[in-house]
Amino acid sequence: MPYIKNAIINPEYLFDVPKTQLDNMINSKNISEKINLLYRIFQKVGQSTFFELKKETCFNDIELCLALGNLIQAHKIYQKRIGDTVVYGMIN
Repeated sequence: MPYIKNAIINPEYLFDVPKTQLDNMINSKNISEKINLLYRIFQKVGQSTFFELKKETCFNDIELCLALGNLIQAHKIYQKRIGDTVVYGMIN
């Protein structure tokens, strides 16, 4: 199975993940639904860490990062450091 060094030559594999699996993980409808779900969770909890959100949502790292990035970019949530911990929360 090709690894990332062959990703340009063979686009079916990226980071050793079959293209069909990668497509399923990051298709726009799927991510839009996950963004909406994550936003609803923030409306309930207010503030949370990455690991708490991951446990609550059952998203994989890519899905959670994409959803968090989208919400941050849309100015719906913030990201800040409290001590050694990074937290995310609702912008009022």
